[in-house]
Amino acid sequence: MKKLQFLNSFLIIGILFAVSSCETVYIPDPIDPRLPKYTEDGNAVGGALVNDSLWRSEYFKLLFYKRREPFLRYKTTTDSLSIEFHGTIGESYRTISFGLKGYGIKSLQQMTKLNTRIINFDGVNNVATIYRIVVEPCPTTAKGQIFFRSVKFDPENNSLTLSGTFGFNYDDPLCGKIAVNYGRFDYIVHNFYQ
Repeated sequence: MKKLQFLNSFLIIGILFAVSSCETVYIPDPIDPRLPKYTEDGNAVGGALVNDSLWRSEYFKLLFYKRREPFLRYKTTTDSLSIEFHGTIGESYRTISFGLKGYGIKSLQQMTKLNTRIINFDGVNNVATIYRIVVEPCPTTAKGQIFFRSVKFDPENNSLTLSGTFGFNYDDPLCGKIAVNYGRFDYIVHNFYQ
């Protein structure tokens, strides 16, 4: 009986550790506390102001699984990298995504090629958009940039700390005027898809 109690205690401690180890560390920005402060620690946070409304990264939660990292995918046929940040504005899901073409990034480790790189959106090779689930995306002709301020690969854990800032805007008959300002992200990423 004591052995069973010990195993149950060990199991509960293990579950609590696993759940607490993947939680978001939200530190409010000192200038605008609606946004997370910019950090480079892998705090699993992202935020921006979209037409002055808060967009905050949130990831799909299943029974015992939370996905707390952006979706990174390389397409061989077009030599393009897709980065998607899922989140919400109020109760409405929104995904902010970036398409970057011609950087030859085919693995998580090669993401370090973006370290300290500023990429301007041109609507052809480098694009940004925001869209709702099950609704067509707004056009990808946004003007703005993404700045990968810190991209560090950890070979021991086969993970990447991905931190940076972004902003873009466009005026479109379908989506209206969209201004994404003060965007920032800070994640530890483990997955890279092809």
